[in-house]
Amino acid sequence: MRLFLVPLLTLAGLGIAQAEGLTSAGTAAQDLCFASGSSGPRVPCALQGSTWVRTLQDGGTGDVSGMTVTPRGGSAATRLADLAVAPVPFSRLPAVPGYSLLCNTSGASAVPGPCNRFTAQDHTNTPDQAATFSFQRVSTYTGGSSGFENAAVRIINRVSPGNANYEDGLLSIIDNYANTAAQNASGRFTANQWGTSGTWSLANETTDHTKTADPRSPLLGIEQIVAANGTDAHSARVGLDIVIARPHDGPGHAYSGPAATMGVGLRLVRQVADRATANRFGIGLAFGSNFVSTDFDRGIDFRFATFSTGGPAINLAQGQSIAFTANNDRSWRFNNGLMTYDVGGRSVYGLTDSGNIVSAGDSLRLASQRVPASATATCSTGEMSWGTDGSGTSYVYVCVATNRWKRSALTSW
Repeated sequence: MRLFLVPLLTLAGLGIAQAEGLTSAGTAAQDLCFASGSSGPRVPCALQGSTWVRTLQDGGTGDVSGMTVTPRGGSAATRLADLAVAPVPFSRLPAVPGYSLLCNTSGASAVPGPCNRFTAQDHTNTPDQAATFSFQRVSTYTGGSSGFENAAVRIINRVSPGNANYEDGLLSIIDNYANTAAQNASGRFTANQWGTSGTWSLANETTDHTKTADPRSPLLGIEQIVAANGTDAHSARVGLDIVIARPHDGPGHAYSGPAATMGVGLRLVRQVADRATANRFGIGLAFGSNFVSTDFDRGIDFRFATFSTGGPAINLAQGQSIAFTANNDRSWRFNNGLMTYDVGGRSVYGLTDSGNIVSAGDSLRLASQRVPASATATCSTGEMSWGTDGSGTSYVYVCVATNRWKRSALTSW
């Protein structure tokens, strides 16, 4: 089977190669065309400035006087330097939209047509073959439109309303039978930042165009499933691993440079460009779900974390609370030097920065008795207790100095 791509993405070993006579017609090319005369095959051409020019086999350009020019689409975002076609005369190529994959399954003389399916299989017994398919895009232009998406590979899968199968834009499967220390991945994205522009290794965007409130159909940015059997005593199974490291661009790919700091490990935030709208999260981080019960050994575990700069494990702003009910009517909060326990929006108990206890109740209960063994029993200044001694007399005890108690008898009235 021969494959033809317009524009071409070079696929080594699949019969796709650079066509004769297709070269850059100038860095300002805005559109693509075919030019044909009264006889002979169609040749590639392009709009250079305001003039159609055709590309010559020696890499130069020629005019199209006396030839019929047929535009074949494209836009200002399409550059000839990124394009090529298969080694088949243009006169035999059907009219296809840009970025079409053409197949030839009947031999070199057949006119290729749009592919319905194709399968490429590669077998290698050498450890240094970089890739079965290699796509490389070199963007050397200056300028462009902010927000316009260019890509080395673009995949679009349009799903009709009646589809019952699971449709994917890209499906990658790895069957890993290796028993070595190798780390094999079904998908790996690497982004190298050499300039000052923002860099993302992976940017996902999920958009609900139905504009429906309270939907019942799932809309997920990322779903990670880890399927296994048995316990995990060594914590080898991790759903999401966020790792900070130095670049490994030293000799022998060694890590190099000064120690790195990642400002934020995991961030939930509104879209910066859409801050004028009151977009919000219902729940920032949820453990379990209201439709499936989920069991945890621990919710959040800081046992192996260090805080060398003195920072807190959990940091709340003043007025924010830790709640024990979904509607926040039982909560602890700190505000203006007072830590309070609130019930139904009313503070019932508090502790000031100076250590004073503030209570909205009308009594203080010491649930257990404590009777010091003697007036010099061990105590710290300020301790209080009550109890009934061996003679049956009840006292209130106060530690007035280190290891020094005083007491007052309780009498009836």
